[in-house]
Amino acid sequence: MGILLCLLILLALQWTTPFWWWVMVVPFGYALGWARSGGDGFLTGAASAGLLWLGAALLQGLTSADLVAARIATMLNLGGAAWVLALATGLVAALAAGLAGSTGFYLRAALPTRQTGKDAGKPDR
Repeated sequence: MGILLCLLILLALQWTTPFWWWVMVVPFGYALGWARSGGDGFLTGAASAGLLWLGAALLQGLTSADLVAARIATMLNLGGAAWVLALATGLVAALAAGLAGSTGFYLRAALPTRQTGKDAGKPDR
């Protein structure tokens, strides 16, 4: 559920704004609020951003930007294959978003929790 939520939010933000760094902000925010573990935050961020950017790179490569992608792949010593560049793009996005997601979870774990109810005011043991 979290992967689909992050994917849809990322799609909307990437489509409407010119900023690439949403791939780190959205998984960070998701993991800060709802991730159950650092691995869940990493997987949610990596899957959502990696699939989004891989899909976007493949779509652009298959439609109109295949010549540009092939030239960039040649410059990066990827053998001139545009699909390898698309895989590298998805991998970079997945890694950045996954690390942001796990960072969000671990930041939430490091912050002190607010005590409510009958435990409020008692010292932690």
